[in-house]
Parts: sequence; C-alpha cells; structure tokens
Amino acid sequence: MAGFSCEVRQEGAVRVLHVRGEIDIAVADEFWRVLEPLLTAGTLVALGLRVVVRAQNRAEETGAAFVLAGPSAAVARVLELSGVTGMFTTYPELEPALAGLTGESGARR
Repeated sequence: MAGFSCEVRQEGAVRVLHVRGEIDIAVADEFWRVLEPLLTAGTLVALGLRVVVRAQNRAEETGAAFVLAGPSAAVARVLELSGVTGMFTTYPELEPALAGLTGESGARR
C-alpha cells in the first residue's frame, strides 16, 4: 500500500477526491470505501480501472457527478486502450473541473 493515498476535500459545493499512487489490487477496497460514500450522499491498472468504471456507474445511478480532473498520460492511455474513455467527463486540471461542475464548460467526453 506504500505510495497510495487519497484525500477528500471540499471546494465550495464540490467534493474533490485527490488520488496519488497506483490503484491496484492491494488498495482497491480501500479506494472504494473512500469513494462510495462520496457517490451516495499516478497510474491505473486493471483493478483500478474497474473501480473507476464502477464509480462512474454508481454516480449515474444516483444522479451524482463523477469526473476525472487532470488524469496523467498513463491513466488516459489505459482508459483509451480499454475503450472506456467516452464513459468519463474529463478535464485537463482541477480548476476547469470545478467550473464545469458548477455550470461552466471546459469538459471533454
């Protein structure tokens, strides 16, 4: 689990989950435990991909917004190779994501 951390902070009306490190089998459950409550009220590997796809699906089910802000080139490549890029609203960095979530544009899907 060394190298993995996730932090939740409030930016106005938006909760931001900042993830550092790899989301792999060793941390997937911990990541989901942090992420799931946000949906209901680095690098990316296959299991991490499954977790973010699951999070996106849950967000759609509950009417929450789930966006990717500033994904690394490696994360973007995994999403592309997996054919799931179109599932996610992606922003180049946090500030445009916050603006997009509060009604301004700047996203690509």
